[in-house]
Order: sequence, then C-alpha cells, then structure tokens
Amino acid sequence: MRHSFLAAAVLFGGVAGLSQAALAQNHPCSASVDRRLAELGVDKSDIEKLRFDGRYQPRAQGSRLVGFEAWVDLKSCERGQLVIVMSRQCRLMTAFTTGSCKVPGLDD
Repeated sequence: MRHSFLAAAVLFGGVAGLSQAALAQNHPCSASVDRRLAELGVDKSDIEKLRFDGRYQPRAQGSRLVGFEAWVDLKSCERGQLVIVMSRQCRLMTAFTTGSCKVPGLDD
C-alpha cells in the first residue's frame, strides 16, 4: 500500500507541502534509479524532472502493484524521455528511451 500511495503522490503533485522532486528522491527505488543513471553516464545536472509511476497488473479482484517505472526528463533530450523499469523490490529490469531521446547504450 505504501508504494501505491507514493506513486500516486508523485504523479499528482505534492503531499503535505513536499515538492515532486522531494517525493521522487524519497521513493523506495531512488537508489536503484541513481545507480542505473550512473551506469549510463547520465549526469545529475542533466535531469530536468523525475517521476515514479506504479506498474499494475489487472486482476479480477482488482489491480496488483508489480513494479515501478521512473520517467526521467533530460535537458539533453528535446523530445522524449528515459524510462527505467523496476520490480516491486526495485530490481532493475530494463531501460529504454522514447521519442527522439538518445542515451548511449540503450535501445529506443
């Protein structure tokens, strides 16, 4: 439940006066995202915005949280984003770019 609350809070703005950046920094998967960004050679000064979204699997009894996606807006990408996909335990699964965004070492 905590994960879905944080994902919703990041998606819909601040909670108790926290900014979107502060919520993203306090997300349980922040360290995994930081590690992957470092592996890709992405400088923190290039990050314009970071948002976490929950990944849900639909079921007859309601949806179930299966993981998270970190959507990263980079200043160096005019159109598109870097997306980092993780499990519920923040294990890195894959990463890719959208639009015309290019990050060395990743498929788009």
